[in-house]
Amino acid sequence: MRTPKERQYDLLGPRVVEALVRRGNEAVYVTDAAAAREQIHAWLLRDQVRSVGWGGTETMTECGVFDLVREMDLEVIDRDTAESFEKRQDMMRRALAADAFLMSFNALSADGIAINIDGIGNRLSAMIWGPKYVYAIVGMNKVAPDYDSAVLRARQVASPMNAIRLECDTPCATTGRCADCMGDNSICSYFVANRRVRPRGRIKVILVGADLGF
Repeated sequence: MRTPKERQYDLLGPRVVEALVRRGNEAVYVTDAAAAREQIHAWLLRDQVRSVGWGGTETMTECGVFDLVREMDLEVIDRDTAESFEKRQDMMRRALAADAFLMSFNALSADGIAINIDGIGNRLSAMIWGPKYVYAIVGMNKVAPDYDSAVLRARQVASPMNAIRLECDTPCATTGRCADCMGDNSICSYFVANRRVRPRGRIKVILVGADLGF
């Protein structure tokens, strides 16, 4: 049985999907991680994807998507398998030319604006332009009432948690709160808001009625 929080997600989620579609995304609402993984699989087959890459995303890990794509007949560009820093950089560049890029969002406003923050820009570069398709899985815990609160969530919730996960030498990894730092280890170099998607349908969003990722 769905919890009261999940039932609230089920009420709000379809409205967010409508807003995402108005802004040019292809978007669907599902109730759990298993359904999200099945939807990714269906889209990969439908879109005849042959190569896939990704940036940092705990949500895709939680949904088992990386295991899924490794079992498919795909060229997988996984930077974490690189043997050196230089090869890792090369693999991130190759991911920009992949058929598909997998990611999540740091925050999403109720009216469909995705907010993302990146350290070196590879994830946001791929989201904006490069791969034919971008597939994003986003938990309802990342949805904020409006644009300003979505930006606040990305800065004060998602970024500190990712800095802690990555064991970064940043103030937020010590205090848990953004200090608007300017250090070389900051993972908050680039801020992007997706007001709309061109061409329409290139970014495909699966909104999940569960708490996923950071």
